[in-house]
Formats: sequence, structure tokens, C-alpha cells
Amino acid sequence: MTWQPIETAPKDGTEVLLWEKHTYVPVVGLYRVQAGKWRASQEHYDVDGDGCVVDTLCQEYITHWMPLPAPPAYD
Repeated sequence: MTWQPIETAPKDGTEVLLWEKHTYVPVVGLYRVQAGKWRASQEHYDVDGDGCVVDTLCQEYITHWMPLPAPPAYD
């Protein structure tokens, strides 16, 4: 798996890893067709770390995506 340009990302609600420029940690997110925007699939904190929970992403800073890895196998 390698990072791919955001223009090639699925826009069918599939959860993927998203990379926002100026951040250091990828976010699991998905494209909401109804809203026409990328959304975080879970709450995450803003890059300043001030505790502000956001569920939207700065659309112009989302530059790359990657499929989620397979979950671990359990015995």
C-alpha cells in the first residue's frame, strides 16, 4: 500500500486513511456523497491539540489517501 493522490480516492463511502497537509497523523475518513465532502469517520482533535474535537476536515488540505490495512487475525 502506498499513498495515492486524493483525486483517485473512492467516493462511495468506503473508509480510507486520509492525509491532511500540515498534520503528522493520518485520519480514517470517508467521502460523504450527500455533503460532497470528506469527513472523519470518528472524532479527532485539531492539529493545535487544544482539545477542539472536529469531525470535518480541511478539504483543501486533504492531499492523499490509502486503503485501510486488513484487520489482525485472531485465533
